[in-house]
Amino acid sequence: MGILATVRPLARAVTRAAGNRRRRRGRLRVPGLRSDVEVLYSEGHVPHLYASSEDDLFFAQGWLTASERLWQMDFLRRAAQGRLAEILGEREVAWRELTILLRGRTTVDVDHLLRLAGIAPAARASWPLLEPATRRILERYAQGVNARIAEGRLPLEFRLLRYRPEPWTPQDSLAVQRALAFELAPTWRAILALEGLRAAIAAPERLAALLPIASVGPHPLVPEAARLAALAAAEEHQTALGGPHVGSNAWAVGPARSASRAPLLCNDPHLPLTAPGPFFLAHLAGDGFDVAGATLPGLPGVLIGHNREIAWGITLVLAQDADLYTEAIAADGTYRTDGGRLPLEVERTEIAVRGRATKVIREIRRTWHGPLLTDLFEPPHETASGLALRWTGQEPSREMDALLGVNRATDWSSFRAALRHHGAPALHFCYADRAGHIGYQLAGRVPRRASGDDLAVRDGATDPGWAGFVPWEDLPSLFDPAEGIVATANQLVVDESYPHHLTHLAEPPWRYRRIRSMLGGERRLTAEEMISVQLDLYSGWAERLTEALLVPLAAEESGSILTQRGKEVLARILAWDHVARSESDGAALFYLFHDALVRELLEEALGGDRLRAWLELLNASVVPIERLLVEGKASWLSPEDRRAACARALDRAAAAITQRLGADPAGWRWGALHTARLRHRLDPLRPLRPLLSPGPFETGGDGMTINNGHYVHAEPWEHRVGAVYRQIFDLADWDRSRVITCSGQSGDPLSRHYRDQLPLWAQGDYLPLPFGRAAVERAAATAGRLQLAPPA
Repeated sequence: MGILATVRPLARAVTRAAGNRRRRRGRLRVPGLRSDVEVLYSEGHVPHLYASSEDDLFFAQGWLTASERLWQMDFLRRAAQGRLAEILGEREVAWRELTILLRGRTTVDVDHLLRLAGIAPAARASWPLLEPATRRILERYAQGVNARIAEGRLPLEFRLLRYRPEPWTPQDSLAVQRALAFELAPTWRAILALEGLRAAIAAPERLAALLPIASVGPHPLVPEAARLAALAAAEEHQTALGGPHVGSNAWAVGPARSASRAPLLCNDPHLPLTAPGPFFLAHLAGDGFDVAGATLPGLPGVLIGHNREIAWGITLVLAQDADLYTEAIAADGTYRTDGGRLPLEVERTEIAVRGRATKVIREIRRTWHGPLLTDLFEPPHETASGLALRWTGQEPSREMDALLGVNRATDWSSFRAALRHHGAPALHFCYADRAGHIGYQLAGRVPRRASGDDLAVRDGATDPGWAGFVPWEDLPSLFDPAEGIVATANQLVVDESYPHHLTHLAEPPWRYRRIRSMLGGERRLTAEEMISVQLDLYSGWAERLTEALLVPLAAEESGSILTQRGKEVLARILAWDHVARSESDGAALFYLFHDALVRELLEEALGGDRLRAWLELLNASVVPIERLLVEGKASWLSPEDRRAACARALDRAAAAITQRLGADPAGWRWGALHTARLRHRLDPLRPLRPLLSPGPFETGGDGMTINNGHYVHAEPWEHRVGAVYRQIFDLADWDRSRVITCSGQSGDPLSRHYRDQLPLWAQGDYLPLPFGRAAVERAAATAGRLQLAPPA
């Protein structure tokens, strides 16, 4: 795409921007509406919709969301359908920004993977299972989206890429939800990454030390594992929804621990930092609904938030929700099972590619376990094996019934009744209500396996597969605990007494421990204190490694193994308070030291490329590294070897910070290394990057701090994942609610609301989210109002 082809649509878009802004005030007739809908705006351009009927409420939500986020919605829909090459062309994935394994891989491969995953078919199969009322809401939402499409004045991205959106369907909304579930499915990616480790390290003890679990069995190696892992990273980049590095925090405080004598509920989901952000704030009121919070563009209702009686937040379980199976395939197109040979199910799929006259033909072959991921390679390998995926999200389920049921719930009983319908991804829910109760519920499908729960490829011919799912009644749940607190930060929520296996992939407990520590004590907690918890940058992980590795090194009398500059770095790290502020020199040196130490210990054993691939794809890599270094689990790594590696890593950290930030320690700041940029999905168009992708700007934190500052350890130090949305609710008064997103409400880069929340988010400020009609009216007096009306 040439520069002129991008600049001309941009110039035309500038002339239309003023006209688009006028739509936010006055009266506007919208074909498809049956009665008036009031849209009152509060600070931050947050719409509060008031309708007299459910039909008009969700029509208006579809119209309004599409007015602000239509291209984002269309992109997510295309990702769910595996149709990105249709608008982007066949272009190499930006592997330098992601992973060395992506060299040579294109958008066509990504589309093929997304089709293999079965996202769109699962959405279509879920449609007839939904309650009639849910289907009606989805239909009206789609009609609202289509009313906006029919108006024209398409967003900038459509003009840059020179295409028009197709009509929205109710099944598109289900597909968007299912695509998010696929992005948040960690297991199959982790298994592929572990196959890469098994290929690199033959010694069982060394291999065991690097796995997120202690045991290692004799598992078959799949040669294509590294290539498939590359495609996983490509898909993650293209859809920009999630992947193996996501997380979240949520907690609720009971009235006995609250200064207002009512519960407090807080949530901050951690997803890739994008522009626009993944969530759109809204308040929906009318005909049984009165609910506010974060919506997902493309879905009706509120995903995270509160209604008149209850509030809720969510975090990811990281459940072991998938398995990979080797399948023995014969030349006649059959595969082996324990009951004999069965024919493969074969589907021919055509991938349209922009700029090509003919479509790319690929195959989707399936066994009884699921689709063969090895068919990603064109043509399919003429070998006697394939690799099949079974994932909980491939089966039809009723997530939209669950979502809308939660929106209408009035108490713990109705809340849990709604969550029974939730399938994928498995989620932790924190709950609070106006009656003074708090609770926790795990919801979603968690497989039960008869053949063990190792993170390994299974033999498709002999493995019995899944024995159903953990029964709803057995899923972890907690109501009104005596201590008055429930909290989740992606940690494992059960102990060895729990009769079912949930996951080997739960996050390290550092964020959870810090949350519990900050909420502890006898004092009554305030909403203002909840702000300090959400913004906390203390890293218990960094403190543990410092005390275990560097404090003993400093105390040794022989300090001869340390160079002078190594001693200087060590002194600065030891003086650090383990709070990862952006201005901290100690934080910068610690993270440089940790990176150097990992490479000292593992680069030779794994090789540079394999080490990079493992650090990129395995979110839990820090756990085995910590176990290896701190707990001394590897007999082949003696204390002397570890001390020598630490000494060399201190020298490497000194050299690295001098190279990156100069020789003057006054310029050594963590934020100078650790910067964030909100990446637009067209970020590779470098001439438009300043317009589309806000940043870079300095940030603090690491992947273990409550205020998540996650960076990919293989490619430090860009802050890639963080709290894309924060909410703090004091149930004593909904009008005191605080919220913030990482970008802004608009998806239009030319709008002042495209990035207006970013400065507030970056400095730890929030927006008010009024809820009562009087408070909303006061806010609208300055922020504006819009009357949507039926045609004359």
